[in-house]
Amino acid sequence: MGILSRLLGRFCAFLPDGHEYFEGAYHEGKAKYYYVKTDAGVMYDGEFRFVHKLGGGMYRKAKGEFDMDKKTGCWEFIRRGSDSLRQVYAMYDEGYLIGELDYRCEEVTKGGIVESGLFLNMSKGMVCGDISGYFDDGDFSGSCDEDGFPDGVWTLTTKEKNVVTEIRNEVWQHGRLLEATHEDTLWKKRESASPMLREKVNYMLDNGCRRVLEIIERGSMKPSLHIPRKR
Repeated sequence: MGILSRLLGRFCAFLPDGHEYFEGAYHEGKAKYYYVKTDAGVMYDGEFRFVHKLGGGMYRKAKGEFDMDKKTGCWEFIRRGSDSLRQVYAMYDEGYLIGELDYRCEEVTKGGIVESGLFLNMSKGMVCGDISGYFDDGDFSGSCDEDGFPDGVWTLTTKEKNVVTEIRNEVWQHGRLLEATHEDTLWKKRESASPMLREKVNYMLDNGCRRVLEIIERGSMKPSLHIPRKR
């Protein structure tokens, strides 16, 4: 018996009152979950597990819990491709992303394994509060205001052998860019620069995090992972 089968075997051990249990084919993979039948239709309610094996070591997985057909509590999503591994740990409340969201990615390139990640806070499906992360070219920090707009100082710090070589700063105020600079710390040179940090974060959210969250779309209030700006 495989690890997944052992973990999911306990599903049938206890069936809550009024609930039924499903185990079988689901969206090109296999799933196990509880559900209830109501006048409005079938409602997922309780623990949920899904796995879709694609061959060649590739797969998609998701596990979490539903509360009357809406995601609730902590969910884990994993998407392994031929040359990448993407994971998301997210909190839900009544189907909304809320609280901490942790996205991590490992990609195999000709130069070796490249790691990246974002750690942010969500409010009603919208990015809100502090953001931190790491890209192939440095460590990032920033924040969004309560309306989801970039606010305050956004910074990307690049290091070589633990020595800071470059610093990019962008100063935002409720979605409006006030200043963008690039500093070469080795040559002690600081100059104006084109903004790129919001775009960099959005690319990771749109092309990485969102694709992983979409492994199981049911029970989700569509999140606004894209961070907007004002002109």
